[in-house]
Amino acid sequence: MKRLSLLFTVLICSLYGFAQILSLKQVQKVAQTWFQQRLPSDFPEFSIKETLPVINEGDTLFYAVNFYPKGFVMISASKKLHPIPAYSFESWYTSENQPENAKAWIEQYIHQAVYAHRTSSIPNQEAARQWERLLDLEQGSKIKFSGKSVEPLTCADWNQDWPYNEMCPVDPAGPGGHCYAGCVSTAIGLIMYYYRWPDTGVGYYSYTQSPYGLLEADFGNTHYAWEKMTNSINESDSAIAQLLYHIGVSCDLVYGPYGSGMYNHKAANAFRTHFKYSPETQYVYRDSTTMDWDSLLTTHLDRKMPLYYAGWSVPDINGHAFVCDGYQGTGYYHFNFGWGGSFNGYYYTNNLTPGGSNFNLAQEIIINCHPDTVDYIYPNPSNEPENLTFRMGSIDDGSGPRYPHAVMSKQWLISPQNQIDSISSITINFHRFDLDPGQAFLYIYDGPTSNDSLLGSFSGNVLPPSLTSSSNQVYIEFLSPPQSSHDGFFATYSSTQPIWCSGTTTYTEPYGTISDGSGKFWYRNRSICLYKIIPPNAQQVAIYFTKFLTEADHDKVKIFDYSSGQLLAEYSGHYDPNSPPPPVLSPSGKMYITFNSNNTIRDDGWEGYYESYFVGQKDELEHHVRIFPNPAQNIIWIELLAELHPTRLTILNAIGQIVSELILTNNEQPIEISVKNLQNGFYILNIQCDDQQFTGKILKY
Repeated sequence: MKRLSLLFTVLICSLYGFAQILSLKQVQKVAQTWFQQRLPSDFPEFSIKETLPVINEGDTLFYAVNFYPKGFVMISASKKLHPIPAYSFESWYTSENQPENAKAWIEQYIHQAVYAHRTSSIPNQEAARQWERLLDLEQGSKIKFSGKSVEPLTCADWNQDWPYNEMCPVDPAGPGGHCYAGCVSTAIGLIMYYYRWPDTGVGYYSYTQSPYGLLEADFGNTHYAWEKMTNSINESDSAIAQLLYHIGVSCDLVYGPYGSGMYNHKAANAFRTHFKYSPETQYVYRDSTTMDWDSLLTTHLDRKMPLYYAGWSVPDINGHAFVCDGYQGTGYYHFNFGWGGSFNGYYYTNNLTPGGSNFNLAQEIIINCHPDTVDYIYPNPSNEPENLTFRMGSIDDGSGPRYPHAVMSKQWLISPQNQIDSISSITINFHRFDLDPGQAFLYIYDGPTSNDSLLGSFSGNVLPPSLTSSSNQVYIEFLSPPQSSHDGFFATYSSTQPIWCSGTTTYTEPYGTISDGSGKFWYRNRSICLYKIIPPNAQQVAIYFTKFLTEADHDKVKIFDYSSGQLLAEYSGHYDPNSPPPPVLSPSGKMYITFNSNNTIRDDGWEGYYESYFVGQKDELEHHVRIFPNPAQNIIWIELLAELHPTRLTILNAIGQIVSELILTNNEQPIEISVKNLQNGFYILNIQCDDQQFTGKILKY
């Protein structure tokens, strides 16, 4: 596809372009009026953030008006065109990191605008009427859109990069070291997540792609764990990653580190063959069907059936898949582009220009795409209690999004804390809620039983607020009558973990313990922790470790001399408790330590302690014994007062193990002890003298 040059700059004066150009005042008035008319009832107060011109080869074709706190309206620069090509209440318009499928729509709008600019076409009557209405309305008009609509059916903001792609083929050049999951897999996955179906797949399939080798999926032996999935993730979620990879395999996806795509039309077959969707699931192509396109879309959406939608560039073969899951009025359909929510919004699917060439993408949809209710039981709600032990996930009444709820009693215990994860609270967010008023109830308790404090009880069709527990467990109970005409509920939950370490921690005591902060639990991914050890007047400072378990080569502890900035040591990986990393000595008496973990794989972490050596430092031995040199590299000499008769010398390491021992049979002075083979660090020196024992510290460097 030919890529058109786009320039985005902040508009600070009247905007210039081609015929019938709008002023900045008109642009912002139209944008505010349109936004005000169509925004959801629960949308917060808004204001204009910025106005961006979209310029192609010197011509201003469109304006994008971004709003606080979110949303945009894209406006045609010429009255020859339909006034509003696209708008969103979820995302800002930006020139950066545009999803390819959204970019395809914007580019075909540009093609149409260029055509209108270069011809003598005149506005069609409908476009002229819309311009007149928008420009004549008073700015800030409270007139609301009253046409037919369906609010977006999907509520997930899945993406194609890490961590969604964690089970896709390994490729160091890809996000997170894997190929992209692909827009096809993400679009299909969003629809399956909407239905929370299937429970297991059907059959097995494999193919070979260079350089990744055999790509395979055993659908029939896989349980798709919908309860482990949630609307958006920023850490590993094996359930979502596995689903998206299996979908890719089912479609012979061509994987790559910079994008993954499908060069066939296997999506409908994948739904039917491997994922238990209706045998009537099939493609329909806009340029060849005799069915009315808008009626086809709205009929499905009115029945709460989101559609797999794809646009193919003409005459090229670049396809871009996404989900069509709502509409407002005629021609405006809500697209979920599967790019983390970016550019999700309403897009005009008809020509912006009257007559002339058709610059629309070659559009296709998959119709009748819903779970197969003939050969399989769907929905199949269960009354069995569920124990949810994942840090994030989702629950619903089991009826799916299109059927009345039928479960009479159901309980969930959300209990994500375990031996490696500490949980401080749990947050529940509702995305669909429709229960029999006064007959069906959902109870949520701040603890593991119904005897704990009630966080909230809900009935009816008002979406409950977000709830956060003070406990690391939440008990939920759903009670309903045996028959219902209401749709039930869908909610997601997430867990809050303690922040074990963050920012910079400063130690000024002469000695102390130091660690990643996680205690008996595992440290967190994406940790960035800094430590300064700066005891006043210390001549030297040393750190030695008692535990060290991190992800090898990725999660690292680095130790620097604080004064010179010299890297003294870097440790990563697994160390046996009896052979921890060697102690590290900072000759300046000050030390700087960093701990960084990446996005994946955690472990038990690290612990240790530090000791300082001071000029003139005295200990118990100094009144009776002279030790020189101390600190030492190879040899330590010990000289005792004449009246003392040493019989045994022992040196112990940080964990109390004897690392050197000398039995004395005479009183020859001074006594020589080799420390050459000891690791750097502080040690305890014990001297047994007849019925007395003296203890002190020595430092090997």
